Amino acid sequence: FNVNNGEKARILTGGGITFNGDTAAANGLSDYEEGDWTFNVYSGTINNDGTTSGRVCKYRKVGGTVHFWFDFFQTNNNMELVGTVVISGFPFTPETDFHAHMNISTYNSDGSGTSLTNYMDNNGRLVFHGNGTVSNIRHLWGFGSYPVSN
Repeated sequence: FNVNNGEKARILTGGGITFNGDTAAANGLSDYEEGDWTFNVYSGTINNDGTTSGRVCKYRKVGGTVHFWFDFFQTNNNMELVGTVVISGFPFTPETDFHAHMNISTYNSDGSGTSLTNYMDNNGRLVFHGNGTVSNIRHLWGFGSYPVSN
């Protein structure tokens, strides 16, 4: 069927869709999903992390890549990260031996911010590594992406 300006899309018999006349199954988009995820503090401490309405955790999976974003919001400006904080609850387990791309930072009550050293481990947990204590946080937010098996 035509998609835009005469470009063709094909529904593959084994599932998925390809574009521009491509018929290779390996190039087919076979999965798309978006929704919310619920974070859990696996280790370390996040004090005063806001109310349910103050936390936003979303994801979008396109093929073999998951894009995620979150914002933990505390109106009283008194959220605090203590020690190495590990967050779990991401919607999909990442492929092993991969490198995740993400940007995590804080917005503090005085208008300053802190970029946090972080990575995602092979169990799909986000690790804020060795940051000591970060105080007076209004927002803890971040976004990133990671590969998963199709």
